[in-house]
Amino acid sequence: MNCCECLPNCVVLLLLLSLIALKSGDGETISQGNALSRQQGSKTSNDPVTYEIQMPGITPTKDDEYFCQGWKVPDGEFFVVKFQALAKSDTAHHLLLFGCPGPVSESPVYDCRDPCFDSKIMYAWARNAAPLELPDDVGFHIGNNTDIKYLSMQVHYATMFADVDRKDYTGVQLTVTKTRQKYVAGILLLVSGMAVIPPKTKNFHVDVSCYFDGADVLYPFAFRTHTHMHGRVVSAYMFNGTWFQLGKGNPHWPQAFWPIKENYAIKHSDGLAARCTYDSSDSDKEISMGETHNDEMCNFYLMYYTDSRSGRSYYGCGGNTVAELAKTLPSDSDVPLPPDPYLDEIGEGVAPKDSKTVDRWTQRLGSSQLPLGQVCAVAVDANGSVFVFHRGRSVWDSSSFDGRANFRLRANGPIREKTMIQINASTFDVVAQWADNTFYMPHGLSIDARGNFWVTDVALHQVMRFGPLWSSPQAVSKPELVLGVAFEPGDDEKHFCKPADVAVLRSGEVFVADGYCNSRVMKFSKDGIFIKQWGQHSKRVELTNSYPPPSTFDIVHSVVVLENRNLVCVADRENARVQCFTYDGNFVSQLHPKEFKPQIFAITYNEQTGYLYTVSGPSESQENITVKGNTIDMRNGTLLNSWHPITGFSQPHDVAVSPDGGFVYVVEIGPNVIWKFKLQTTASHQSVKKAGAFVHPISVGDDDDDTHVEEEEAEEEEGLEKKESYIGATLIIGGLIIMPLIVMVLILVFLRCCRKAKTQPSASRGNNRRFNLGSLLAGSRASEFLGKDDERRLELKHLQSDSEVEEYSSVPQQNA
Repeated sequence: MNCCECLPNCVVLLLLLSLIALKSGDGETISQGNALSRQQGSKTSNDPVTYEIQMPGITPTKDDEYFCQGWKVPDGEFFVVKFQALAKSDTAHHLLLFGCPGPVSESPVYDCRDPCFDSKIMYAWARNAAPLELPDDVGFHIGNNTDIKYLSMQVHYATMFADVDRKDYTGVQLTVTKTRQKYVAGILLLVSGMAVIPPKTKNFHVDVSCYFDGADVLYPFAFRTHTHMHGRVVSAYMFNGTWFQLGKGNPHWPQAFWPIKENYAIKHSDGLAARCTYDSSDSDKEISMGETHNDEMCNFYLMYYTDSRSGRSYYGCGGNTVAELAKTLPSDSDVPLPPDPYLDEIGEGVAPKDSKTVDRWTQRLGSSQLPLGQVCAVAVDANGSVFVFHRGRSVWDSSSFDGRANFRLRANGPIREKTMIQINASTFDVVAQWADNTFYMPHGLSIDARGNFWVTDVALHQVMRFGPLWSSPQAVSKPELVLGVAFEPGDDEKHFCKPADVAVLRSGEVFVADGYCNSRVMKFSKDGIFIKQWGQHSKRVELTNSYPPPSTFDIVHSVVVLENRNLVCVADRENARVQCFTYDGNFVSQLHPKEFKPQIFAITYNEQTGYLYTVSGPSESQENITVKGNTIDMRNGTLLNSWHPITGFSQPHDVAVSPDGGFVYVVEIGPNVIWKFKLQTTASHQSVKKAGAFVHPISVGDDDDDTHVEEEEAEEEEGLEKKESYIGATLIIGGLIIMPLIVMVLILVFLRCCRKAKTQPSASRGNNRRFNLGSLLAGSRASEFLGKDDERRLELKHLQSDSEVEEYSSVPQQNA
């Protein structure tokens, strides 16, 4: 074989290797393209949205009053995919939401027993139940082309308010989407209204039974039980030749919709039965079914999904119409569930010890009755006193500002209520209230080292400094320093546009998160003289593991200084990340663990512990994301843990930490509540699943303990995300490495053929026609080069490392 005879072999080798490289490259590229398309296809602007139906300040003047609040569904077709009660069991006995075909009442709020004609129950709540999020592709269909044009929220007040000045704002928050769901949700109610429970009876049954007469096939996915004080257990079953348990609940636990773990299909003529078991041992008289809290009830709610094209959203099964069937109920139908002190305490309105929720404050703060507006900010002073900033009757919604950020409701005047509240952190009593007729739309609150109060008002487009409480009464009634021009949004050195937050150094220098319109951080001297600014608006990046460039923002919502680290950090809200800078605005690092998603609303820092505390915001998509708080060790950027209340966060807006790092406070702007969390110094981290809600106990490690305490599952998922983020770089690197090798191999093949052509007789050449890559490489320096795996891995590792911009790892590796 001469040199020319080797050329066909070289060409074949080149084609084979190129084909392999192209095949693997195309496969990866297609995979990434499909993933991107799916994500972009599921993204809908301003959908879903949330609506709140809320009592406007009700004062029950007698026991067992029922009030209803009507709400007209906006024009269009909608699907309700989540319910969040804005309620507390010490005020509201229960809350029901009904769908109605027509106007409920001429009055927006009315005394009611029957909320409307042809009402259909959509949701029910009692005993501090957790929020309800429906399964994927399932929703309650309301609005146009449905028989639900109006909603009516019914609240039962078991006892009158002793304080006639006390107002109640109980409500429900709905998450609604215009995206058509594959299945419609509905309620099947099994109820008894005629039974009488005899006195001094320990195990009395009230049964409900019927045959399902609907044409739909119902797929139940959740259930809820309801009785009053004498109920012990409620169970329900379906029968189609065999009894199947649909659910069993303790009515003294949170009356939430509990998941049904098995897959059932209820069809026409299937038997349905429920049994309520009561203990009247402490009663000297008969107990009837009725509407008062001294009466009893027997209700079993079955939430289901069915065909969206023809399925009905409500069915009822009343009375014991098939008594013979009910007599054959399983013998353990009246056996109570095992005791659970955790759930008992939630149902009774007591925060369980292992929940790390010390107190939840709503309208009732200590011994005072205090109606709160949208609670937008919280701060703690050097003495540990807690200060809350709220909006009274002012509400920030779509009508508040025009397209140029001008406040539309200026003519209404400032908020009449006292918008600043001081709370004793130990006794929970209200110490002081002030700042009435001062603000239009409060937003941010900070307290500096001198005790000055710094606030932002997004309607005024201003930042104000008020003196310390101890200096003089006038110090907190009139601002000492005002930055910005009232009611004038702008982007120059003298104007803000909806400033969100303030952070102040001990030296007095001020950092302002001018984030809603301008996407910038501004720095001022202690006297309010402009020094510098940085930041610009970032375009939304849709790739899962990609983020916009540093120093770009999509709503700078919160700012905090870390003076022992010479950093100022901001919550880049819509980008779900924290960016940290020097005091001069030079980018240093960013944190973006997946736990921050979908949005990060607020951050705070404690120098003693070195921990950064964050709270995320609610999802604007249908992703099943739990809104959480997070603890970050700023010494190394490690995410220590995530946490939230037992019943879950709804709309957390701000976070503060006590001076000693022992307590964290979170305010929610939707339910208008304040949470207090007690921090524990243990290195353990567990997730406890209770009542369908995850409770993440707050635990922080000792200074010398670098054990990372993130869950394995989260670690594995993050590892996959990191691996996927390197796919594009790997393809390029692989191509750069492979091509030189191909060229080298071809040269070796060519030279070896030529050498053999000179040394072997022509007859032997003609007999050896098979191409053998191994023989060509044997004995050559190419085999030594290809064997240097360690060097090659080091080279790949270097090429695949993160960018030169330092970024903290989002999820730490666990120690073995």
